[in-house]
Amino acid sequence: MHRMIVLYPFPEDPAAFLAHYQDTHASLVLQLQGLRDFRYGKTPPLGAGERPYDLIAHLDFDDEASMMAAMTSEHGQCVAADVPNSSPGGATILHQHLTVPGR
Repeated sequence: MHRMIVLYPFPEDPAAFLAHYQDTHASLVLQLQGLRDFRYGKTPPLGAGERPYDLIAHLDFDDEASMMAAMTSEHGQCVAADVPNSSPGGATILHQHLTVPGR
C-alpha cells in the first residue's frame, strides 16, 4: 500500500475552505483512478503546542506506480489544479510506502 499525505495550512477563511474541500475537492479526489481509500480530518491540538496544519488528507493506492499514474493523469492534474481554489497557501504533499508489522 502506498499513501499520499496532504497537509493543508490554516486558511484565511476556515468556513469557505472547508465548504470547498467537502463540496468540490473531495468529490474530485474520489474520482482518481486506482484510489483505494481517502480520508481527511481537521487537526485538533495535542497538548499545549500549536497545530502546524489545519487539515490532513490521506489517499491510499496499491503502490507508488498507481499513485503516480493517478496524479499524472488528466483528472489528477484537475485535482492538483483545484488545490489553490480551497487553499491559496497551497499544501505540503508527502508520500510513503506503508508497512504493516507482522505481515
